[in-house]
Amino acid sequence: MISPEGAFPAVGRSITYRFGAFQHLAQMALQHRLPEHMEPAQVRCVLTRVIRRIMEASDNFDDNGWLKIGFCGHQPELGEAYISTGSLYLCSIVFIPLGLPEADPF
Repeated sequence: MISPEGAFPAVGRSITYRFGAFQHLAQMALQHRLPEHMEPAQVRCVLTRVIRRIMEASDNFDDNGWLKIGFCGHQPELGEAYISTGSLYLCSIVFIPLGLPEADPF
């Protein structure tokens, strides 16, 4: 459900993890378990587009370079009691496939 522009429906309580919602897709790419109709390069391209769309928005980082609470920019009203600056970094799990050997098509 990712558009060509890198937009996707933001649903659930943990949307402040930004593109952390794509952990499962990243994991399937890492394990070479993508559906037959899906190529690793497609996953790489769509994840890149999502990451850029969200992270190139203004006001994502504080003066010390830490992520702020929000989905796209600083949106503290989206935070739940369990959300902290550290928990925002669950978004980094989208980079799981980058741990693959150089020869991997991802």
